[in-house]
Amino acid sequence: MRRHSGMVTLVETIVALGLISTVLLITNIRISPAPAMSEAQFWHQFRAMWERRVLIAAMGQSQEVEFTPTRVIFRANDHRTPATETLYWPANLKPKIKQQPPTIVKLGRNGHSRPFRLNIKKQSVNEWHHLTVLMGWGAYRYV
Repeated sequence: MRRHSGMVTLVETIVALGLISTVLLITNIRISPAPAMSEAQFWHQFRAMWERRVLIAAMGQSQEVEFTPTRVIFRANDHRTPATETLYWPANLKPKIKQQPPTIVKLGRNGHSRPFRLNIKKQSVNEWHHLTVLMGWGAYRYV
């Protein structure tokens, strides 16, 4: 058998090019972010999380809901329990919230909350809507 010294065979070249192109493809793949949540999905999840927190509060563990410009955070009021749920505002909705002090609605140990109103701008139609937390049993209304 003859040895090819200094020469690269066609098979070796194809294998090398295949490996290089695979590495380049892997490093250039961009993982697309999760699609933005629709407004209907947001309100469906918000209602489910809100009702779950009201029930937990009614069973004796007070809860709080914090509204920020980018998300809504549901958590236990004792700050020892790390169990939190976060819901991000859809791109279409922009709440009118100051960064400090935080905008927090507390759900007491009986499930009741204080009245609260949050103004939300619906970007697509340039309208203001209102999330109103009603007094007693943590009810809310979005108009």
